[in-house]
Amino acid sequence: ANSFLLLYGSQTGQAKAIAEEIQQRSGKRGMEADLHCLSKSEKEFDLTTEDRPVVIVVSTTGEGEPPDTVGRFWRRLRRKTLPSDHLSRCRYALLGLGDTNYTNFCNMGQMLNKRMPELGATKIQETGYADDGVGLEIVVEPWIDELLENLKKILLQLCEGV
Repeated sequence: ANSFLLLYGSQTGQAKAIAEEIQQRSGKRGMEADLHCLSKSEKEFDLTTEDRPVVIVVSTTGEGEPPDTVGRFWRRLRRKTLPSDHLSRCRYALLGLGDTNYTNFCNMGQMLNKRMPELGATKIQETGYADDGVGLEIVVEPWIDELLENLKKILLQLCEGV
């Protein structure tokens, strides 16, 4: 009951590296991150039935496109036919990576941030948007600190069956 789902969508490996940092740091605090690439959607994880907290780290490529590994996951989530409670069980924290030197900064993160609540998902904390143009760590490090506190609280409540 002390685990959470940790998903990443990476093009150059940065989102994966940050997800691995989250996995490491949460492990030191007695939490277990179940780490998967977003390309494994529906094979290894299913957000519609997931009761554990979900953490997503996603980058944006080129002029705001999803990374290749996120394409299919995003296409499914974008379907107009999905009901507004499609992700009603999902509690999530989202970290978007981008670069202000390109147009459509953190576009993938912003699109997910808009779409997930439309499908009934609930945010654990404010979405982080990290800028490689000035240094990702400026946003990433405090966001992870806050995340670990929030996860600890939520997992404690789950253990106590609140």
